[in-house]
Amino acid sequence: MKRKIVIITLSLIIAILILLFLFTVLFIEPWVENKLTLAVNPKNSKYKVEIGNVHISLLTSVFKLKGITIRLKPEFKIDGGIDIVIPSIECKGVDFYKAIFNNEYEIDNVIIQGLNAVIPITQDSLNAIIPNLKISIGKITVYGINLEIKGISNTKVFKLKEGNFNFYELKMLEKDTLNLNILKQFDFKAKEVFLVSDDSMYSNTIKNIDYSSTSKKLAIDTVYFHPNYKEYDYTARYNFQTDCIEARVKNISIHDFSIIDYIKSKNLLSSYIEIGDLNIKAFRDRRKPFLHSPKPIFQEIMYNYPGKLSIDSIGLINGNMIYTEHAIKANHPGKISFSKINAKIYNVTNDTIFKTQKAFFEVKSTALLMGKGKVNISLKSQLYDKYNTFSMQGILSSMDAKEMNSILERNAFMYVSSGVIDEMKFSFTANNYKAKGNMTFRYHGLDLAIKNSTTDDTTAIKEVLASFVANIKVMNSNPMPRKEVRVGIIDFNRNPETFLFNYCAKALLSGIKSSISRKPSKKRKPSKHK
Repeated sequence: MKRKIVIITLSLIIAILILLFLFTVLFIEPWVENKLTLAVNPKNSKYKVEIGNVHISLLTSVFKLKGITIRLKPEFKIDGGIDIVIPSIECKGVDFYKAIFNNEYEIDNVIIQGLNAVIPITQDSLNAIIPNLKISIGKITVYGINLEIKGISNTKVFKLKEGNFNFYELKMLEKDTLNLNILKQFDFKAKEVFLVSDDSMYSNTIKNIDYSSTSKKLAIDTVYFHPNYKEYDYTARYNFQTDCIEARVKNISIHDFSIIDYIKSKNLLSSYIEIGDLNIKAFRDRRKPFLHSPKPIFQEIMYNYPGKLSIDSIGLINGNMIYTEHAIKANHPGKISFSKINAKIYNVTNDTIFKTQKAFFEVKSTALLMGKGKVNISLKSQLYDKYNTFSMQGILSSMDAKEMNSILERNAFMYVSSGVIDEMKFSFTANNYKAKGNMTFRYHGLDLAIKNSTTDDTTAIKEVLASFVANIKVMNSNPMPRKEVRVGIIDFNRNPETFLFNYCAKALLSGIKSSISRKPSKKRKPSKHK
């Protein structure tokens, strides 16, 4: 008797499950599919959302969609319409009662397998992606994203390859549009992010990016900044002088960084940023007209940052920089390089509390000038100083002076025939208006030659005479035999149309000229160097 009851009970359970399954497949799933299709396809929408099939498990609270597509309707078809294909979406922990009777979707977890999309950059197209539903989701996981966003009125392109995202606590009300306020917390990884600038002059690529909102760490393997034209072709597209910059940055890590805060408010807050390797090539054609416009001091760039800026320190482990310049009347461009750069930057901030509390922005760096002479430089500036005052100290170790010919003969139309730089020490203080300081430039055996800017000849009578006069004006060593070491004077008025690097270079050049010239200059008390 008991056995019969068990069999009957099991048979009833199986029958109920079969009936529930059939009822779900024959009635609930088609009804939900139709209801959902109507909800995501409002009458006035330019876009059509299609759903391949719907699967529902009432017992496990699982809801699956397969074969979802979002495309522009034929009657509105124009270039740049949305094209989205999603192979499958699985929703777990679904509150079916609210979904069916209240048109509210509360879901614990959503898993999206694969997302291939091409989207134009217009607010209308972005809003079209968001269904007119009330949604609350605990977590969304998206695997295998391949996304392309294209500009309608420009050449801007954004591509994401093999991206994986986790979004947490996503909530949207009816009539909500796609905006940054719906993002609360997320993690992501991507094999590649590719961007083309609005003006099509640059293509930028980010390789292997990884961000965790839990640890607040952003790690990037490689970033490329690549001009889309060769150096002279690039500069030819501008009416005025401009820098063509190519860069590769590797092994980047940003600690204690909220990407949500940055996206929403442009706030850049971090305890430490490390760059493992940096390679930069910059080119400027000085033969083009110069656009006369004031350049900000580096402190003003920090203060004028559009959001909150607070970076405790930035570390560069290794860097290489090459600056190439084609001077007016020169036949060929000249180059200057710094290699094996190691640098630390401290207290990068625009926090206005330092208007009343004393604090300093600092840079400490070492490098090899022209791959030969070791350079140690330190820069220090009090934050929110009225005149943007900063001090700089540095030492250049021994090197053959002929190593500087690659920049001298192409830009100053002279070159060093012989000479050795024994040591250069300098210290100066500069502000918005002027740089003043001292330089001790020790060298020996210096001999110069002047070249013709058109023919590059150094043997013509005019160039020979010019070389003779130049060597009369320039003392060939410091100190001269049986003389004391001469101390050069750094004295240079800032050109408000130039930036920090040009300002400092011209200030140092004034000290070099003062050190090597036979014309006596007013002595300044030497500064102490550590």
